[in-house]
Amino acid sequence: MPKTINCPHCKAPIQVDPAMALFTCEYCGTQGKNTVYAPAAPPAGGAPVGVPPPAGPPPGPPPPGGYSPPPGGPPPGAPAPLHGRPQGPYPPPPPGQDILRLRAARKTSTPKWPFILGGGVLLLMVGMVIVAVVFGVKSSKKRKRYGGYGKYKSKYKSRYALGRGFPGESYKDKSLNRKLGSYEQCIYRHTPRVLQSRARYLSWIDDSAAGPSCHERTKYAPRKLMSISACKTAVRNARGMTPEMDDLEKAAKRYLAALTALEPLQRSAARYYKQEDYEDDDCKKGRKLHKKLMARWDELIEWDRAMRKELLPARRALSKRRLKLSKGDRGVAYRFVRLRFSAAKMVKTLRKQANAAEADLPKIRKAIVSYGDDLDELEDAYRKSRGKRRPYYMSLVKSRGRALHKAAKQFRRARQSGRRPRSYEQKMIARGAGWLVKGSIHRVEYDYNYLLEYAAKVKF
Repeated sequence: MPKTINCPHCKAPIQVDPAMALFTCEYCGTQGKNTVYAPAAPPAGGAPVGVPPPAGPPPGPPPPGGYSPPPGGPPPGAPAPLHGRPQGPYPPPPPGQDILRLRAARKTSTPKWPFILGGGVLLLMVGMVIVAVVFGVKSSKKRKRYGGYGKYKSKYKSRYALGRGFPGESYKDKSLNRKLGSYEQCIYRHTPRVLQSRARYLSWIDDSAAGPSCHERTKYAPRKLMSISACKTAVRNARGMTPEMDDLEKAAKRYLAALTALEPLQRSAARYYKQEDYEDDDCKKGRKLHKKLMARWDELIEWDRAMRKELLPARRALSKRRLKLSKGDRGVAYRFVRLRFSAAKMVKTLRKQANAAEADLPKIRKAIVSYGDDLDELEDAYRKSRGKRRPYYMSLVKSRGRALHKAAKQFRRARQSGRRPRSYEQKMIARGAGWLVKGSIHRVEYDYNYLLEYAAKVKF
């Protein structure tokens, strides 16, 4: 029994036979699949069920204007026209044309392989992110546990923590150098600045035991400390490195505690005197801060001396072992160790001559010339190593070494001329700003501390 459907192209109602797999619109000539197709049971003879051939010759394409009735009029039994258009079965196209249209419909369907490929790539990226996060967390836990991989014996991890190290140096000495350098960065960076701030603060106080009265003519507030976060990290990492040095680690822990307690005190005192808050409370808070500052300063100086007592012999012994290792190779490493020795020797000589009534000028000149020769050799070796892997921070060591050499020459000239500091220079020295006085021993010590601070950071 024929059924009525709408043409997918022109939306006209047409009647189709459910036994036919395809239909042809009698209005626009569009071919399509029969949505109400219900194949009939095969006949007894087993003949295949298919589309019956058309009764007449195949029709041509529909005219551009739309529907054109078939020649000879509608076939017998066709229903009456609807809205001025005839209805009824239209002769189907040849079977070969139907197969070509079905194949073209299959080819134009949306492919699925891009979606499958995109999903696989997305899963791969998510897996890589998860693996990176897991391994990153494990690596950070190991670094925190072993203090920068100081005790982690893996070759890769030891290289990560200690670098290549001094040429020919053992793992024990590499770790020792890293440990000593962490502590040296703290004391050479913060102790000189704390002492300068202390001298500046005490320069205007008549009685350091009683404290300020705030009726003095001039008042100099202690300066704020530099950030101590790097010092905290260095001390924490050095605590887990080999070899174990209990006395040094205990002194460093107390030093860091005193430095941490001193930071808010100096910041509060600097704000108190700069804003002149002492006029509101008659210096009551100033006297309380004075007692706390003096106690913390004394504590810091005590533990700084304890650290240097352990650090200096260990560093001297390590430098001697490094000199023995590098005697055959007169490169940057050897010149660097020689420079540290000659700088320490020169500064020690200048300190003694600064307090002497009559300066031994030949001795001063000999120490300065020896240091200058070692500095020139280091610069030459560094220049010849161009194109090779150079030690980190060595360029800063060279610049601070030149500044120290210049300060030593200025000191020699001042002692040679017999010139004494003027009154305003004496005031600057009393206020802890002696490093600003040209030719003073304070300037020499200032540049020497900077040299040691950068030398502790050098990595080969």
